[in-house]
Amino acid sequence: MHTKTYYRSLLALLLLSACTGHEQSGEEIASSIIALAKERSLAVVKSDTATLGNILDKNFRYINIFGESLSRKKYLENNFSLGSDSSKWISQDIDSMAVRVLKNSAVITFRVLDKFIYEGSPYQNYCRSTFVYERQGDEWKCIIGQTTKIE
Repeated sequence: MHTKTYYRSLLALLLLSACTGHEQSGEEIASSIIALAKERSLAVVKSDTATLGNILDKNFRYINIFGESLSRKKYLENNFSLGSDSSKWISQDIDSMAVRVLKNSAVITFRVLDKFIYEGSPYQNYCRSTFVYERQGDEWKCIIGQTTKIE
């Protein structure tokens, strides 16, 4: 199934369940969070700041592999700056995902293999990431993220 179609179908299912009064199970929420994490990752690689901006809470914070704390605005600007020929994302592959669902929040951890070109030189990093999502009405927004280089 095409990735965008999958995410749209999943989001439609989420909206339908919210409208019908169906209380989502922890497993359904975990699947939703995994889909959002994959959508965020794809948006990063494509420098799709519109999609990325829709996933992030207005007060989103991100701690990068250098320990810098970035505001939502700075995170989006940094992502957009990797959209040129000399500096661009190649891929961001995530695996080993684990989700912990709480009442109105969910925490996802995963390993990520980042492949990108920075100022003409190729880079590849394995990292461990943690992102926290908060239920805001009928949708989930990413409120904080942190990535640590592991290899």
